Amino acid sequence: LSLIFRREFSKEVVNDADEYIASVWQRIREPLQLSLESIGLERLPHVSTFELEHLQNILEKEIPELRRLASPTHYGKKFNTGE
Repeated sequence: LSLIFRREFSKEVVNDADEYIASVWQRIREPLQLSLESIGLERLPHVSTFELEHLQNILEKEIPELRRLASPTHYGKKFNTGE
């Protein structure tokens, strides 16, 4: 699982210096592995292309936009300009 995580999210972690993704992975890795071992991959439902594209949009566009809006830098520019 860790190899798959590094392959899929290395760009986000390295380019954005985003420790949040790595910390979430650290919290969910073991419970996810235990669940997958007990359920088995073959019993998991199929994920459609639409669902994958929707999740990708959330990860690549919506979450970064929300994080920018919530950042102190953004807040200061929008609300502390005296306008």
